[in-house]
Order: sequence, then C-alpha cells, then structure tokens
Amino acid sequence: MRFCDFLSLLSRRFGGNPGWRAACVRRYMCLARCRYLGLPLLLPLPYDHCGTPDATELTAEPPEVMQRPETMALPGALPRPWGPSSSRIAVHSFGFWEGSSGFEADRSELTPAQLDLLDGLRRIPTPEGFIVADLTSYWVDITDSGGRVVSYRAAATNVMASDEPDLTLPTLDIDTLEPFLETFQCLSASATRDRFGTTPSPEPPMDPSSEPDVGAPAGSELPVVSTASPGCFHGIFAPVECHDTWLRLQVEVAGIYQLSALDCFEQLEIAAFGADGSSELGSAFGAGGSCPVLTQEFAAPGTYPVVLRKTNLAGCGAPAAAGDFTFRVLPQPAP
Repeated sequence: MRFCDFLSLLSRRFGGNPGWRAACVRRYMCLARCRYLGLPLLLPLPYDHCGTPDATELTAEPPEVMQRPETMALPGALPRPWGPSSSRIAVHSFGFWEGSSGFEADRSELTPAQLDLLDGLRRIPTPEGFIVADLTSYWVDITDSGGRVVSYRAAATNVMASDEPDLTLPTLDIDTLEPFLETFQCLSASATRDRFGTTPSPEPPMDPSSEPDVGAPAGSELPVVSTASPGCFHGIFAPVECHDTWLRLQVEVAGIYQLSALDCFEQLEIAAFGADGSSELGSAFGAGGSCPVLTQEFAAPGTYPVVLRKTNLAGCGAPAAAGDFTFRVLPQPAP
C-alpha cells in the first residue's frame, strides 16, 4: 500500500482527487494478481490493468490517511528553529536510494546567503499516520550560543520516513529546508554505489615485502569532493567484498589537508596520489574500529586522485561488514 500512499501524496500536491488513494488500494489488490508488479506495469497506473474506477471509489479519503502538513492549520506560531542566538547547524541525511550524507558548520563559517535561508526555516506539526518507505529523511541539530542543542526531523514531501531514528522530534517544513541544502555539494553514498570509479581489490599478497600496484584510474566519472566544502560529511558505500573506491579531490587552494574517515569498519586505507595519478603521495591505515587519518600537503591547486581501500580482516573471500561510512577533508594550519 505504500506505493498508493506515495502516489496519493503526489496527487494532493498537484491538485489531484483526494479519493485517489482509496481507489488505488482497491486496484492495487487486483494488480497483485498481474504477475510481477514491475516498472512497466507501474507506469500506466493500476486503472489500465484493473478497469476505470467508478464515482463511488473517488469520494472520500480513508480515515487513516493524513492530509499534507502544509494544509493543516498551525496551532499558533511555532517557534522559529533558527534565530539570532543560533550558533551552529548540523544536517545529516539518509535514504534507501541516496544513502548517507551530512553537513555541519558554525555560524561564522556560513555565508550571508546561507544565513538568510536559515532565517527562513519553519516548523510544521509533526505528521501522524502512515509511514512511507525509502524516502530521504533529515536529522537537524541547531545549537545556540549557550550550547543548548535542539534536534529536528524532516523528510521528503513532509511525511514520516521508515528509516528515521526518532519520529517524535519537532518537524521542519522540507520546503523551507531544501533551499539551504542546495547551497552545498556533499557527496551522498549513492554516488559510490554504482561502481563508477571503483575496482575490486585482490587478496592481499602473501609476501609482506611485495608492493601492490599503484596508480589511479583515469576518467572523469570519479565522484568529486572539494576542499572548498570543509563542512561536508561525504557518504561512502563499501560493499561486502574487498573494494577500492576512487575519488577526485579538487584542491582549490594549495596547502595541508586532513583526509579522514569516520564510522569505518574492517580495515581501511586512505591514499592520495599526485595530480597525474602515477605516484602515491601518502597513505594512512586503520583497522578494527580505528579509522585512518591522513595529513597531506598539496603543493598546487588541482585535481588529485584519492583511494579509499577497504580490505576484510578475515580475508577478501570471507563474510564481512558492508554499509556507509563518512569521508572528510579539512584544511590544516601551516606548520
């Protein structure tokens, strides 16, 4: 029924008949008998397969289905999330399709345009009713000058998402949060799931003195991370097998940068290469819950290949952990 719930939300958003969801549920049960509910069957919508609904099917919304929050009357004036005393914001997101990502910054690190957009954040009543699967949801922490942290939730289309850790938090209107999200380009883990720029790692050599092959793959399809966005918590996906994830690090200003991983698992190596990809500049290792941190100087602006090399502690052929972890790039003071 979640398919019908989601399409009902879209219908209401664009002025469709509010009784569409009831008809969809009935026709969906008919569709379940039509072999496999694949994408080609979804495109024509259920009516093509199960007949056109009569007028009685489009009369009323079932009582368990909520109205979109923006159509509800606000109970007075809800407090604005961001104000003159707000000193820091942290936004972390997750969705089945998008994976994880995040952004954190102090007020002093935000641009005037970003501050204006945060002033426009608004709360809405926390929705009730059904929960939609696979949508992207957001956890937002806003800290004031006294160190007090208030947490909020938000989700695509202003509904409740199945992957949210706490559905009872006060809710931000996603339509007021999205303009702020568009001001930074942090990598979502989905950008590293499709295998673009990634290659499986071989079993580690038995001879410790043997050197693995070095050299970065060529190609413009590698995901890009930039030193111009130090607030980003870039999402990276690591599969079950041993795996290399290649990135292009765009160094905007020459200097020393810290390349680090958070929430890693198994064994992880971070290695940075020269701009031509032929020589390794430096590397760092972490294993058993200790994540690697590489401090590396880049002598000139440019694009530098970086590899995040995951190997399994029990060997590449053994069962191992998989999932998202975080990659960060932070400028460091000159010595």
